[in-house]
Amino acid sequence: MTEVVAVDSPVGLLWVAHDEGTIVASTLAGSTHSPTFAPYLDLPLAKKAPAGLVNAIAQAFTHKGASDLPFDQRLGTDFQRLVWKNCTLIPSGETRTYQELAQALGRPKATRAVGTALGANPFLVLVPCHRVLRADGSLGGFASGLETKARLLSCEKASTS
Repeated sequence: MTEVVAVDSPVGLLWVAHDEGTIVASTLAGSTHSPTFAPYLDLPLAKKAPAGLVNAIAQAFTHKGASDLPFDQRLGTDFQRLVWKNCTLIPSGETRTYQELAQALGRPKATRAVGTALGANPFLVLVPCHRVLRADGSLGGFASGLETKARLLSCEKASTS
């Protein structure tokens, strides 16, 4: 049974939809812009999140990163999952460009495909697609809006300085 839990994070309160501890979607609390979280907006917040899930999310914001979080591996295409996995390797407080991410995947001509995959990211904040910028350093897109992307980057930079 899928439920939504609220989890504190260094960048604000997260809403995390999970099924038996496996994350199926996430977004910043109160964000109604994320289309991938829309199916879960009507679910009531659970009173208590599974301790293992809370601990894993807390570690994702520290040295460990998000690559070991229990994401639902049935979501997305193989390419999208590869992009999302590589995105979790970008350290907090740092950014990459869509081109750099494509090159890291060994697909240097797949810049637009990387952007499309990040646009379909159901795990906002936990898979930190907000850390990926355009080649000129501008923000690009973000499901929860560019203002939110800028705020997330600012929070992360401040917490790592």
